[in-house]
Amino acid sequence: MKELEEHIIREYDLEVNKGRMDQVRRNMKKSLIYNAYFGLVMCFISAAYLYLWLSFTNAGIRQSNLIDEEIETVIHFPFCGVTFFVCPFIAVLSYLADSFLYKKFNVISWWLYLGMLIFGITDMMFHYAPMNTLNGLIIIFYSAAGMWMEDFAIRSYPELDELVKCEGFPDFNPMLEIPRHSKYVKYRKKWLEKNKALDYYTDDERPIEEYNVTPADNSSAMDGVSVDNDKSEMWFEGKDPKAPKPPNSMMEELSGEGMELPPASDYIVEDVRKKPL
Repeated sequence: MKELEEHIIREYDLEVNKGRMDQVRRNMKKSLIYNAYFGLVMCFISAAYLYLWLSFTNAGIRQSNLIDEEIETVIHFPFCGVTFFVCPFIAVLSYLADSFLYKKFNVISWWLYLGMLIFGITDMMFHYAPMNTLNGLIIIFYSAAGMWMEDFAIRSYPELDELVKCEGFPDFNPMLEIPRHSKYVKYRKKWLEKNKALDYYTDDERPIEEYNVTPADNSSAMDGVSVDNDKSEMWFEGKDPKAPKPPNSMMEELSGEGMELPPASDYIVEDVRKKPL
């Protein structure tokens, strides 16, 4: 009964952790799509918009100088002047953060978005780099949405750090074979190495590390390895010699006492067909 209860609890924990892990995956995917993929698209849009803006303003300045040199030309600063230089860094950082599950890259991207947001708000207030209303709103909304999406990933790391300690990470499905190249598998391996949890030996099974090496006389021979006499048994058997030895086979546990057969008369019945009529 106890084993059944433990099995039910284990299956329940796997199911709950699987739901938590699915939510972490969704958050990471949302952050990757907006900050890396859409950020890369934003880079190309900004480059094209910046090229058109430079071409248009140069033509307008030359034309105004020909008509009237005293007329001042008002040039509005475009949003792409900021996104063209910032978005490539955010896209690269977000992609690396998702590939290697490195939280600091997401935090750096979040601060870059915050810088753009502050720039957009203050510029609309003080006009130190004059932008029209539409360009200012584009920077504000784009950077605010970017901070929100980066926050999806940042808030998922504490949950991921809890799940990495649980059985079945990352898929929490005992019937599913986890591919070795999975980034979540590598994340668990890092956690195991950090917490020194890769030591699978028990005290009785730990290999002997104290041994003597005798260098070979020539390069074609092998070095000699020896251990002390009191540790020789531990060297070959890999356990404490004082510990009780397990039985070599199951036959030693069997005993024939009380298993004698009853007299033949108790279980052998003569065939009546052989009796004379």
